[in-house]
Amino acid sequence: MTVPNDQESPRINQYDEIDNPYPERGGELIGYLNELNFGGESSAGKTPLSYTEIVSWMKLTGVKLTSWEASALVNLSTEFVNMTRKATDPNCPCPTEIETDEQRGDRIMKGIFR
Repeated sequence: MTVPNDQESPRINQYDEIDNPYPERGGELIGYLNELNFGGESSAGKTPLSYTEIVSWMKLTGVKLTSWEASALVNLSTEFVNMTRKATDPNCPCPTEIETDEQRGDRIMKGIFR
């Protein structure tokens, strides 16, 4: 695996250190989200998943989700679609970076005065 210059180990190893209250379900939920194509499609492009789509998928596949898992899929899908739309802006910050108020203000001003 490739190791960034300023790190001793690959980035993937850092994810093992994240404190997840449901570690056994996280990967499974992402797998379900992938099966659901991270959202729907419309003439306007990608759309977030709806509860109706998730219920239909559950009936077809026989997968039983709890209410919090279904909510998590809807929220993850919404965030994915929103980030996909935001990412078309060249001034969009990387989603893994924490943006300060000053950086956000600078980004907004650059967008206004293009």
